[in-house]
Amino acid sequence: LGKTTLAHVLFTRIYNKFEGHCFLENIREEWQNPNRLNLKKKLYAELLKED
Repeated sequence: LGKTTLAHVLFTRIYNKFEGHCFLENIREEWQNPNRLNLKKKLYAELLKED
């Protein structure tokens, strides 16, 4: 099992305990960007259920 798989299993077990929740996969490239603006936008869009 990989790290992402384990993280996703844990997420699916506890996500309903939080008002806002999302699981962002494959974020390595965006995380390495010093600005990380796209990653922030993706996170906020998921939390607010926007496109």
